[in-house]
Formats: sequence, structure tokens, C-alpha cells
Amino acid sequence: MVDAKLFKDSMLSLLDHLYESQNEALDQMAQIVADCIQNNGVVHVFGTGHSVGLGIDIKDRIGSLVPIHIMDMGHFVTKGGISLEEYKDKDNEFERRPGVAYRLYDLYDINPMDVFIVISNSGINGIGIDIAALAKENNHKVIVVTSKQHTMAENSRHPSGKKLYMFGDVVIDNCGPHGDAMLETGTIAKVCSVSSICNNAIAQSMAARVCEILESRNVDLPILTGDKEHDLSIKERYREVIDLLSKKFADCIEQDHIIHTFGTGHSHMIGIELFARAGGLGNINALLDPDTLTGFGAQRSCAMEKTCGVSDVIYDSYKIKKGDIMIITSNSGRNAMPIEMAMRCKKEGVFVVALTNLAQSQAATSRHPSGKKLYEFADVVLDNCVPEGDALLDIHGIKTGPGSSIVSMFLLDTIVCEAIKICMEKGVRPYVFQSQNVDGFDNNAIYEKYDGRVKHY
Repeated sequence: MVDAKLFKDSMLSLLDHLYESQNEALDQMAQIVADCIQNNGVVHVFGTGHSVGLGIDIKDRIGSLVPIHIMDMGHFVTKGGISLEEYKDKDNEFERRPGVAYRLYDLYDINPMDVFIVISNSGINGIGIDIAALAKENNHKVIVVTSKQHTMAENSRHPSGKKLYMFGDVVIDNCGPHGDAMLETGTIAKVCSVSSICNNAIAQSMAARVCEILESRNVDLPILTGDKEHDLSIKERYREVIDLLSKKFADCIEQDHIIHTFGTGHSHMIGIELFARAGGLGNINALLDPDTLTGFGAQRSCAMEKTCGVSDVIYDSYKIKKGDIMIITSNSGRNAMPIEMAMRCKKEGVFVVALTNLAQSQAATSRHPSGKKLYEFADVVLDNCVPEGDALLDIHGIKTGPGSSIVSMFLLDTIVCEAIKICMEKGVRPYVFQSQNVDGFDNNAIYEKYDGRVKHY
């Protein structure tokens, strides 16, 4: 029987296995990145779909390395000469296309000492393979993050017949299962995907090791100023809250309501973790307005989240109804956009979940004219329990190892897993995505079910 405890135990066991089995490869990855940074190089990160999360988690945040550049798929449209219609063509999915990656690669100023991290759980699609191939052709080191179990089980979609891992100087196996979703249910194929949590753990482990290496070389660290016991303490401390939200999610599914997610900066990643992914619920609507995303400029996003009046505009551009759920993520909970989104939701009869760092938020001064913070408008508060400033590690006075993304994903995936269990016990079959990179599955029924209600489907 699938439940939150099974997910917790399975996830922690998987992370233990990842660190044990990939320790040598992670060290090699860190050495390559440290050499790159020491020689004034840049680390270019590329992924499609949910794989973009690895790059977002290590860029432009407290404790992160500065020379990280995300190769943004959106640039195909905004800078690369691809029309929006072609990019969104569902009959010819863009990430699967060979022969177009050069349009993105050629947009950037790539120097000889630069390295590439290319992430794809399946490792079989055209664009990721071509990005890695272009990097290799130009004599750059390539680090591949993939699921070996998944990639070995599927045929390549690239004309060469090759897969992504074949281009890696170092290959990191995120140890995720074939199809990404981890837990068998007996009725629904599988639930609870793990690649985002594993990939972010890989990213932060790499960052910590890079800091250690550079510190040992007396190199100034270019840093902005998953611990098992920690995760378990959160799980036990908030067992009651997790149970309450699991039941609330299950009720939302049964009553055909939508679960919306909202966050600015790195916090929007939490919504992406739940949205349109293998093993994830079909009734998730992520509010992905450009004004909130780091992909449109980290400094711009930082300024926008402090701006009053924007949240109402974003709210009105989505179909949000009374009785729906809104998950609002903000580590500090002090800025205008998340606060005003919560205020609007409360006014409209939407159930508000605040995912925040409660201790930091309570100690901080609000930047909103009301003087209040996000948690003060929430029906339920989920505390991620990370240290003030988000960094878990102190390496000779350098704060690094951000933990909020991993912990927040862990909490919400646990709640989703438990909600699915509750639904199944009631005889309600929830709509759950399956991997588009495993033959024999499609998600058309989900898209049809929520057509017009979930904006970005």
C-alpha cells in the first residue's frame, strides 16, 4: 500500500544509494567544475522539462556558485528564430527534435575553459543529445546527469541511435527508476517521481565539493552572500500538518478542484516539481508568469517579487475558483508578491498553503505595506525548517548548500503520495501523469480532462 511513510523511506533509501554508488563520479564532476571556475570558465547547464530544475537550484541564490549559466529553452523563441507555434507543436515535441540545438548553442558566448552539464532522465531525445555533441565537438568537458535504468530501457530517438550518456566525460546516475515514478500502486502504474529531488541533491553535493576543492587550493570562492536526520525531523514534526494537507488534496481531487502553485525566483521550482510530471497529479496548475521567473533575469525577478499590485494581475490571468487550493512558496515570506497572492486567494475563498521558513520569516521585517508576512494569511503553514539564509553548510565561514528546494519538494511529494493513497481507499482514481519517455503510455486523457482549466497544458 502506497503511503507517505513508504515514500519517505523509499526516498531516503534512494538518496543513500545515490551517494554511495555515485560518490566517485560526483568527485570527478566537482573536480571538472572546480577546474573550470579556477580558470575563469563558466558552467553551462542544459535540461528540458523538469530537468531544468538542477540548474535553477544552483544559480543566483544564497550559497550558490556564481559562474553558472542556464541554457534557456525559451531562447529558441525569443532569440533563436523559432516561432512560438513551432515550439509548442504537440505533434512534433520540440525536445525530441534533432538538428536544432545549434540555434541555442550559437546564441551564447562560450569560451574554451567552459564546461557543460546536460540533464535528461531518459537521455534519448534529440536536443539534449545534440547539445552534448556540440560541446564535445568544441572540446568542452561534458557532465551528463541521467537515469541509467531509464535510458538503458528505451531506444534512442536520435538519428545517430546514440543516447546522452555516450557523450559524457562523467556520467552521474540519479538512480531513478525507469519512468521516474517510484512507487507501485497495483492500480495506477506508478506514482511519486524522484528525479527532481535526486538531481537537486546531485547539484548541491557538487557545489559543496567544489567549494571544498577551491578552498583547499586557496581560490576565492565565487559564492553569493539533504541531511537524513533533518528530513526525518521535519517529517515527524509535521506529521499532523502532512496528514491534514493530504486529506485536503484528496478532497480537492474528489471534488474536481484544482491545486495551484505560486512562487517567485527559485520558489517557482516547487510548483514545477508538481506540474505535468511523471507520477504527479493531473490537477496541478503552476502559475508560471514571466514576472516571477529567474529565466527572464535574476535581478528582474528579485525586484518584481517586492513590487505591490502585480499578484492581482497574475491571479486574474488564471482560472482560479473558490474551493481550489493555492500553494505559495517563499522562504522569507516577507515580499509583496507572495503576500498579496495569499491575500487575494483568501478574499476569493481559495485555501492557502504557505510553504516557508517560519523561523526566518518571523524574525524578518515585512517588505509589504501591511507589515504582515505570508504565513499570517495561510490556512496551513508548512515550515521547511532550513537554517536562516537557506545554506546548510559552513565551509570556513562560507555559507553554502541551499536546502529549501530539496526539503520543499520532499514535503509536497510526500503529501501527493498520501493523497493518492486516500483517493484510492475511497475508490476515487486520480489522474496521474506517466512518463512520456516510456512507450505504451500517454497523458492525453489528463490534457482533455483539464483543458481550459490548467493554463500551461
